[in-house]
Amino acid sequence: MNNKPDPDTTCPYTGHRDKCRAHYADCPKWIQIIGMNPQTGEDLNEWACADTWLPLLMIENSQMQRQTGAAVESFRNEVIASARRLSAPN
Repeated sequence: MNNKPDPDTTCPYTGHRDKCRAHYADCPKWIQIIGMNPQTGEDLNEWACADTWLPLLMIENSQMQRQTGAAVESFRNEVIASARRLSAPN
C-alpha cells in the first residue's frame, strides 16, 4: 500500500507553498482511513490529508445522526405504547 501523497499535490497546511511529499511523514493532517465509503459501500484503506477526508466524514456523520434519530423515535414509540397499555383500564 502506498502511503505517499501524489508528487504534484500541494500542502494546505503550508498554504500550498510546499508539496505534500516534503512534509507528509511528520504532518499531523496526514492520516489513514480504514472503513467503508458511505457513498459507495466500498472498503477504504487509504492515506490522505485530513482536509481531503472531511467531506466524506461529514457524510458519514450525517448518516449516523439520521440512524440515531430513527432509533430514538422508535424507542419513544415503544415507551408510549407500553405506558398506554399499563394505564389502560382493565
